[in-house]
Amino acid sequence: MRVLLVNRFYGTEHVPTGRMASDVVRVLQRDGHEVHILTCRDTYADTATETPVASAGLFVHYLWVGTGWPRLCVWLLFWLQACLCIPCMRWERCVLLTDPPFLVCVAWLVRLLYGAKRRVYWWTMDLYPEVLVADGLLRPQTLPWRLLSTLNELGLQALAGVICLGERQRRRLAQYST
Repeated sequence: MRVLLVNRFYGTEHVPTGRMASDVVRVLQRDGHEVHILTCRDTYADTATETPVASAGLFVHYLWVGTGWPRLCVWLLFWLQACLCIPCMRWERCVLLTDPPFLVCVAWLVRLLYGAKRRVYWWTMDLYPEVLVADGLLRPQTLPWRLLSTLNELGLQALAGVICLGERQRRRLAQYST
């Protein structure tokens, strides 16, 4: 099976989601799957990272993001490129990680273009816009909050499944479908 994993980071020890993606890739490769990673060469907190090397059954595809740019700009640039690339790439299963936020809405686009032939899963670590509310950057029930919540809702409805951290996060996600 051809699997696509999408996360801004991959293969770096300094970023938990990058490490976790690497672990999943090793298991998928061991089980004989062809794995494609859609990522970027961006670093976290100016730490040096090694560039992941493609190997048998592993293909790393890099998106361009500006070096040293503010996080919001990097997120947006990665998000836009990923939304264009994901539907055009060849894969049977796609796993979206949390970084950048709101990438889950690409599941809606994939469902619109391909129906249920392609399955998209979301492996979430952080819940947005809830994180923005908790940090005081966004107030609940405002227009931006409603727009961002709608993005999540569209994506969640189109997913084949969600991998979440636990029962509490699952209950929060269930609120989107009511």
